[in-house]
Amino acid sequence: IAMFNHQFEDENGDIQDLLLRYQNLKTGKAPSYIEEDDFEKIIAHLDEKDAIVEAIEAADIALSQLHLHDFPMLVIILLGLLFAEISVLRIYTRMFLGNHKKVYHQIAFKNS
Repeated sequence: IAMFNHQFEDENGDIQDLLLRYQNLKTGKAPSYIEEDDFEKIIAHLDEKDAIVEAIEAADIALSQLHLHDFPMLVIILLGLLFAEISVLRIYTRMFLGNHKKVYHQIAFKNS
């Protein structure tokens, strides 16, 4: 049990350090570069705390730190977001508009 508590304390201290570095970067107190993996941890932590606006702001800052050599990663991220948005759009249209029914096909009627 002590090992798990120590691991939890390390993760908690790690996220607190990342949040401090993020706040310094956001306010301009200390010029620093935060890695993509660290930004993922920050965004996940803010999302878990239901701080959606701050999580979106952190994602925006993360995207603004991308350099030209990170272009393939940016394309992959944007394609993933595009496919996710299309999926959400399809789900909402089916929920609110119903299933797509084609009216130009003949319908077989049962004989009475």
